[in-house]
Order: sequence, then C-alpha cells, then structure tokens
Amino acid sequence: AKESSAAAVAELLLAAVQQDRPGSLKHICELPGAALLSSTAVVQLLQAATQCSSARCTALLCQLPGAQNLDGALVVQVLQAAVQQGSNIFTNHLWRLPAAQQLSSNAVQQLQQTSRKGQPWVYRAAVPAASSIMAQLRRCAAELS
Repeated sequence: AKESSAAAVAELLLAAVQQDRPGSLKHICELPGAALLSSTAVVQLLQAATQCSSARCTALLCQLPGAQNLDGALVVQVLQAAVQQGSNIFTNHLWRLPAAQQLSSNAVQQLQQTSRKGQPWVYRAAVPAASSIMAQLRRCAAELS
C-alpha cells in the first residue's frame, strides 16, 4: 500500500511540475506518500522541473526527504541536467542539497566543464569540497606527528 501511495503521489507531483503549478505541488508534497518517494522518483521529478524551467517547483522538490537524502552521484546527475539548462536559479536550489555540499573536487570540476557559463554555484560548491579535503589533510598530518 505504501508503494502505491508513493507512486500515486509521484504521478501527481509530476503533473504539477509539468504544468508549473507550485501551489498544487506544495500541497501534494505534504501528502504522506511524498515522504516515501524513492531517490529515482525524486531525481526524475527534479529533472522534470529543470526541463520545465520551474525554479519554484525545483525549490519545493528539494525540500522533500527523498531529495535531502540523495547521494552524491544522483545529485551530480540532476546538477548536470540543470547546468545544461543554463539557469543559475535551478542550480542555486540544487547545490543546497546536503549531498551537493559533500561533492568531491573532481565532481565539481566535471560540472564546471559541463557548464556553458562557468556558473557561480560551481565555485560555491567547490568551497565545501576544498574544506573537506583540507580537513582530511590536517587529520593525516596530525596522525603523522
């Protein structure tokens, strides 16, 4: 029953995204089935929002538990679609996802290469990656001392 609930909510969310209805989307996101969406379903919804050029829908979808729990590879996949779309608005919402804050410098560099304009979010996303690398270097140095 939970799977059918999540599937029905996913269909409703997709329809709201495709019609650029953020008000409807907000209400659908509050349904219990929205919290049960798989990461695959969330990625598909985020990509649809990007394709439909709906920044408000993207912002709402990024608040879903499934979006907050996406792994780095899936976030990169969605970010690549957004970067190819060429809009900072989408990428600004997406880089705030927890996994985007954990991207490796290699992943950020690949996204930067995908970007047509060297979008500013790419540089902001690089800061947490660089901080993480520096923390690892400090730990290694401390262990060697």
